[in-house]
Amino acid sequence: MPEEAFKLVFLPGDMVLHYLFKNSALNLVQRLNRYLIEYNFFIACCALALLGYFSLLMRYPFPAEIYIFTFFSTISTYNLFRGYPTFKAYLKDTGSVRFNLVLYGFVISGCCFFLLPDEIKLFYVALGIFTLMYKFNVLGKFNLRSIPYLKLPVIALVWVCTGSIYLLINLHHLPDMARVSGVLVMQFFFFIAITIPFDVFGLIEDDMPTIPSRFGVRGSLLISKIFLALYFVVALCIYQRPVFLLASGIVAVVSAIAVHFSPLFERKMTQYYLVDGTIIFQTLIFYLCLYR
Repeated sequence: MPEEAFKLVFLPGDMVLHYLFKNSALNLVQRLNRYLIEYNFFIACCALALLGYFSLLMRYPFPAEIYIFTFFSTISTYNLFRGYPTFKAYLKDTGSVRFNLVLYGFVISGCCFFLLPDEIKLFYVALGIFTLMYKFNVLGKFNLRSIPYLKLPVIALVWVCTGSIYLLINLHHLPDMARVSGVLVMQFFFFIAITIPFDVFGLIEDDMPTIPSRFGVRGSLLISKIFLALYFVVALCIYQRPVFLLASGIVAVVSAIAVHFSPLFERKMTQYYLVDGTIIFQTLIFYLCLYR
């Protein structure tokens, strides 16, 4: 069985990592892992990788303030969303590490925000309001997350916009609109695919309708793989160079493998590294295929 072989090869390594992070003699490693996963520095690095991906494919350099803004706004947003059920709960947690990360993350990203062109500021404000509506109640009545089955497309849309806003504002500098549109669709499919496993991980805790609650674990992972297949189909439609298709195929296959085996790991840190790590993997593969 492929699952049994996977367990024999990879689960011992998962146990070793768990031991290292639990061992008090390696407290530095444990603290590093906590900041990467619990305090969302790893997902912020994934956001930087996504910016690099769009910049790489479109051959359009992003200014440094875009990277700094994205990194710290991701840290503050994810710590706020994952750490507190309401904004009032955040205000009551004054002085904690998470509280300070949210506060200083918004301060630093706010400073970078004022360095951005005015048209980009408007897009980021709109995206920020849309993101807040996903987590917190609008006028005390509802949030986007409470709408059944809307969670996946909202998350995918926010990620795609986060990585591509600077490109969208500067479309007049990009010669191939069809490729830009295709890349955006590819990433939308990609982020739906890698978000589904996290719904699987939270199946017991989440009482709202989700794909796993409707289709079960196997059905949900199959849907995830279908979106990865669509990711590659779009690549076939927009790329002519074999190197692009090679990179897209590698990303689709490796991501499908990560999605398939992700439920075997019970530890949160391994699930995050394995699934969210495909965002960084995607950028590295395209870089290697295009420039090496």
